[in-house]
Amino acid sequence: MHRCADTQIRRRTDVHPCMPAVRRIVFGKYLNCGQTCIAPDYILCEAAVKDQLIAEMKKEILRQFGQEPLDHKDYGRIINDKHYHRLMALIDQEKVVSGGYGRVKKLQIAPTIMDQVTWEQLYAKTADALRIIYK
Repeated sequence: MHRCADTQIRRRTDVHPCMPAVRRIVFGKYLNCGQTCIAPDYILCEAAVKDQLIAEMKKEILRQFGQEPLDHKDYGRIINDKHYHRLMALIDQEKVVSGGYGRVKKLQIAPTIMDQVTWEQLYAKTADALRIIYK
């Protein structure tokens, strides 16, 4: 049985660029394309910090993987063609705020952030997509 791993951001100081939270979330999620047991599946955050959190996560993805993450020598691949296509089908392009594209020949999906997801979408596990839910 799959258990979703959540991450909670409760206040502005958690999102400050110097705070390790954003760095750890990006590292943990995109290590081996999210195909690890430590990868956070979604973030619960207060509405007041959502936009800042997304902006800081985009900066951290750029810092860790460069302008084009799929060209980074250490960026991983999805385990096989079947799972690549399954994961790509779960990414809702209308909710993507970063990433959301892939390279089928290399079985890679760019680090993806989706915003305003439903609970149903949350439990449709997408290895490379980090979903933001806020109150």
